[in-house]
Amino acid sequence: MNDGQELLLVLVALYFLPSLIAGARKHNSTPAIVLLNTFLGWTIAGWFWSLFFALTSDTKDHDKRKARLAAEEMYRTMHGGEPPERPHLYQNILDAHSRWSLRGKRGR
Repeated sequence: MNDGQELLLVLVALYFLPSLIAGARKHNSTPAIVLLNTFLGWTIAGWFWSLFFALTSDTKDHDKRKARLAAEEMYRTMHGGEPPERPHLYQNILDAHSRWSLRGKRGR
């Protein structure tokens, strides 16, 4: 590669940096960020907006962490102690709470 090709590669990578960040973070809105970056990234505002959007905490890992913390808190409330380290328990607690809250709404 010559210097011109290397510079072009660096500029393209910089242009698509928000899309690369969103993909690496497993952002829930990665397709929207890629579209925004592709079509409006040439404007300074569009590039910064897609970068900001890519850095928000709306990721799949964040959703799992929120669900786990909610289940742990629910376990503490129901059982008065720290929950055991069993990941499937969290989903069971969330399922039970969903059924319980739906039953309460139907009875009103």
